[in-house]
Amino acid sequence: MIAVEQVWKRYRRRGSYRTLREVVTERLSRPFGRPDPPRRGEEDFWALRDVSLEVTRGEAVGIVGPNGSGKTTLLKLLAGISLPTRGRIAVRGRIASLIELGAGFHPELTGRENVFLNGAILGLPRAEIRRRLDEIVAFAEVGPFLDLPLKRYSSGMVVRLGFAVAASADAQVLLMDEVLSVGDARFQQRCLGRMRELRQKGATVVLVSHSLPTVGLFCERALWLQRGGVAACGPAGEVIGAYQREALWTERRPDEKSGRAQGGDLLVVEGVRLLNGAGEETQQFLYREDLQVRLAYTCRERLMRPAFTLTVRGGEGRIFQASMLLDGSRPDCLEGPGEVECAFRGIPLAPGSYHVVASVRAADGVGYLMFPQVVGYFTVAADLLNYGWTAETAPACLPEVAPVIVSHEWRFHARSRASI
Repeated sequence: MIAVEQVWKRYRRRGSYRTLREVVTERLSRPFGRPDPPRRGEEDFWALRDVSLEVTRGEAVGIVGPNGSGKTTLLKLLAGISLPTRGRIAVRGRIASLIELGAGFHPELTGRENVFLNGAILGLPRAEIRRRLDEIVAFAEVGPFLDLPLKRYSSGMVVRLGFAVAASADAQVLLMDEVLSVGDARFQQRCLGRMRELRQKGATVVLVSHSLPTVGLFCERALWLQRGGVAACGPAGEVIGAYQREALWTERRPDEKSGRAQGGDLLVVEGVRLLNGAGEETQQFLYREDLQVRLAYTCRERLMRPAFTLTVRGGEGRIFQASMLLDGSRPDCLEGPGEVECAFRGIPLAPGSYHVVASVRAADGVGYLMFPQVVGYFTVAADLLNYGWTAETAPACLPEVAPVIVSHEWRFHARSRASI
């Protein structure tokens, strides 16, 4: 459905504006077809550099990366809003996009008028829009405000209306940017549920989001963009883990002046590996799968009886931990570089995104040799069969699920009215 082949996108940043007279004079002084030479104070900015991607029918692909990495630029190229400087882009089928807040809407028009305007932009006939108007208004929940000017709407209402129109367009390709984060949690779950329905009908979804748990749970594959280029492309869990790990170590890179790692003291974590029960390095686990955490460290001096603590945290805060202060497994002495491993057997975690926090206490159990810091990230995949969920019910169930699911058994017992 989507083919992106060696695409480059350039923007020219100018040090000063040129007048129309200057532009015409320069153009007439050179043969037509020859590119404009860089002016003084100008430089080329390549928003995308040699990006390639293929997306098949019914697939969901997430695009992740830091701000300014080219995510929205790529989405605009896919939507046909702008053209690539080099390379080729081919998209099959009708496209529905929600890229920027308020794009395709006019603030002076009413919500009703903007539905018809935005629907026309997406290629829907007026009769079709009129037939689906009630469905669009009900999904967006803007009924009492439908005939008010859009400038009176909140940002969340604008997003709801825009998504409702885009989702009703029967598009074969759905392009979604970070604008979904403007909506509340309930509406985000409804949007994910609607996108799952569209995928079941064969629609292809490309999702740009900084919400890595959303990408991990909804998308099979992920594309990581870094400085306009492709840093990684593959299974969503692996790409998200690599991206989070890179962000962690970039932030903790040693200070150029002092040569000491940010957040480190007498002991510094140099690297982390997360492995499953088979010893394979991964960032995506299943419910009740083993998790092994291996930390590579360097001691700046000889440390007596240090106590390591590894804590698994999620959106609810601390979930569980392993602490040498409690289990009495401290080493007598550590010196120089080394590696420590901790194995968690059968992690009872529900689907979601989690991170590992490491800290090291001194021999007295009070002072820190290394203050608590995030050392790794991982996700637990939504195995729908194990939970008895379906693609339709999973988005509604996830917000209600506690982070820890312990082994349990349900039983029913008959009783008589006399025992009440």
